[in-house]
Amino acid sequence: MLSIAITALASSSKLSSSRVGPALKLRGGGVSPDDAIKVVSTLTALSSGVGYVYTKEMLDQYEFTDVVTPTTKMFAKMNFGVQGAAAVLLLKPELFLIALAGTFYSLADQMGEVFDMPRYPLFAWSILPFVFEWAMEAGHLPAWAFGGFLIANGLAGAFAWDTIYELYQAKAKLDKTGEAMGKFIQGGFVAIGVYLVSQAQGNTAVQSFGYLAATFVAAILKFVMLDGVGTFNPMGAYVWAAIYAAAAGIALTA
Repeated sequence: MLSIAITALASSSKLSSSRVGPALKLRGGGVSPDDAIKVVSTLTALSSGVGYVYTKEMLDQYEFTDVVTPTTKMFAKMNFGVQGAAAVLLLKPELFLIALAGTFYSLADQMGEVFDMPRYPLFAWSILPFVFEWAMEAGHLPAWAFGGFLIANGLAGAFAWDTIYELYQAKAKLDKTGEAMGKFIQGGFVAIGVYLVSQAQGNTAVQSFGYLAATFVAAILKFVMLDGVGTFNPMGAYVWAAIYAAAAGIALTA
């Protein structure tokens, strides 16, 4: 979900002012759909790459009201990875599955320890994208199957969090911030799934990006106004919501 984790460049009020310019530029209509895709995906890739390595430092920019726990930090790192995979999908789609699978594989051991959970669910996630790819290419599943799976998984995690969390057999107790961050990841799954399903249905890359960007806006607003309300300074998230809303508008009205 693109906001607190994938929008690390803008983060809190400390950095938000530097991002107002691009948001206004997008709204001004002077940027083509292709340029909008390139700008947003590049910013996402940069912020995700830095945030994945410097997770605590990025989170500090959002001025959380409580001390960031290890579980919140780990969810944030996962979120950076998922958002990075979304950027790869837009910039280098042939490397998308590797980026997504690599995120789960690289974090399996750390998440197992922090959440006191088995590692095999994350290991399974690192294999699943390639299983879907094989099944779709072989004609065993429709072309939209993996995208549909990601949408269903993301919506379940966003709106039936307790059930999904229990399925992973995690014993770690989450505070409000940690739970909100966990739900926040699900928006990234939904956005990626929306893009893949749109492509499978024959829509253009520009249209598909517009749907992805709009989904990210919804994920940001859900995090700011519902799940994470009162847990951090939302200014940077609002700025990024404006950027993605503008980009979605450009793509969907082209």
